[in-house]
Amino acid sequence: NARHRTDNDIWLHDGATARLLLERAGEWSPAGFSPDDRRLLLRNDVSVTRSTLHVLDLASGQVTDLAPPGSAIAWKGAGWLDDTTLIGVSDLGGELVRLVRFDLATGARVSLSDDLAWDVETLALSKDRKRLAFSVNEAGLSVVYTAPAAKPERRTRVALPMGVLGGIAWAPAGERLAVSLSTPTPPSDVYVVTGRTVTRWTHSELGGLDPTRFVEPELAAVRAFDGTEVPLFVYRPRTPGPAPVMLRAHGGPEVQARPSFDAFTQYLVGDLGIAVISPNVRGS
Repeated sequence: NARHRTDNDIWLHDGATARLLLERAGEWSPAGFSPDDRRLLLRNDVSVTRSTLHVLDLASGQVTDLAPPGSAIAWKGAGWLDDTTLIGVSDLGGELVRLVRFDLATGARVSLSDDLAWDVETLALSKDRKRLAFSVNEAGLSVVYTAPAAKPERRTRVALPMGVLGGIAWAPAGERLAVSLSTPTPPSDVYVVTGRTVTRWTHSELGGLDPTRFVEPELAAVRAFDGTEVPLFVYRPRTPGPAPVMLRAHGGPEVQARPSFDAFTQYLVGDLGIAVISPNVRGS
């Protein structure tokens, strides 16, 4: 943003010299070179609910928008499967955020997660582009899947604790997947997935707090007047009931109650003996 503090230009640096690739208004960022290094994937963040993907031809300088002009869509991430094919996470063409394959040669788009009734959060490709990992927001929980990149439908669910994803990344050889996860009990820690085996690699500092007093919520639901199910997280004190109850409704408009570590909730439940209910009300 040297040109203007509100605009991010794209530069290419080879270690000795720098070359300006793109000068445009707004929040632009590079998202990865194509395997043949002839194209660069770019992302333009417009707002919380809108972002666009573009492909920059490094030789000609031509920029191609991957969505129809004026589309109110959001891309949560993308990567190159090969020189002409992208795989990304977007709400393009629907209400839910889907895993999408995009063919640059034909313009064809194929949704790869229509059987999932939840938003896809993010994805990660291995360095050789053969392995794919992606997470799905299932009623507030982050659920991680691994699959062959060419066949995402052949996915395997990773057996992780209840929590909210911080990030995922493949090891250079693609044989292991690192997952950063914030759970209701220990704060953010790193888990490593090797095949179907999950190993916790870190144990976060708790500042002297007793982790045995932390409470994991129960995912439940209540039925609204029109039959719609409203999901909620119920934190129950370990002490015998009955207990007072606090209803904690989250803010908005795009916020969601999720089972990550929350010190205040743990204080209410563990120290004061108050049951806490965190609903995901409609409209959030």
